[in-house]
Parts: sequence; structure tokens; C-alpha cells
Amino acid sequence: MDIAIRAKNVELNESLRASVEEKLARVTRHLDGMERAEVHFFEEKNPRIAEREVCEVTLHGHGHIVRAKASAPDAFAAVERVVEKLEHRMAKLKAEWSTVRIPDEMGQYTLRPTESVMTMTPRPMRTSQRS
Repeated sequence: MDIAIRAKNVELNESLRASVEEKLARVTRHLDGMERAEVHFFEEKNPRIAEREVCEVTLHGHGHIVRAKASAPDAFAAVERVVEKLEHRMAKLKAEWSTVRIPDEMGQYTLRPTESVMTMTPRPMRTSQRS
């Protein structure tokens, strides 16, 4: 995977670069085929914002774009937070891809979820309680 790391008003040292490359390799093992990653670091200018370091990651592959943005007091914590978000989004994308397309008698395709999607616990539905 090609990883492009850019920083604006943030010092980008080798340990931060190595951490980003290691964690993005961990994210991409969930879903193969992500070809390129763009990582942007910048700092919020507002002094009232406690979590000033911002990390934004964009992954490209298979015609999809997966993007996540997180902020934290330091750049390493921001990378940790953005990796958690990316792992969640990659799992959702993998579940979406794991549906099986089966043609019916008319030649139309219907989606049938695989076992991993069917075994997920359903979320309770919200209903309005009107009098």
C-alpha cells in the first residue's frame, strides 16, 4: 500500500511516521485491496480547543473511499482514535461486500446476506409513543 503522510504546522518525526505505517497496516488486514492511503496532520489554531492535534486518513481502493478524522491532545493519540474509526468503517464495508448476489427466475439479482451478517444481533427499533 502506498502511504502519503503530510503535516501542516506539526512536526513529523520518524517515530510518528513509523506508528502511522504500522497502524494502517493493521487496518488494511481487515479488508484487502486498499491501494492508497493519505494521512494529513494539522493543528487547530483556536487556543480554547484542548484536543488540538488532528489526524485525517483517506483510504482508496476497489472504487471506494473510506475517510476518518479524529483529534486528540497529541498526534499519537489522534492516530489511535482515527484507526479505531477506520476499523469500524472497514468492518461495515466488509459486511456490505459479503452479501451474495443470486439471480432469480426472472434474471433479476437479489441480495441474500451471508451467515456472518445474519448472525449479527439486531438493534432494537425506536418507536414513537404518542398519546
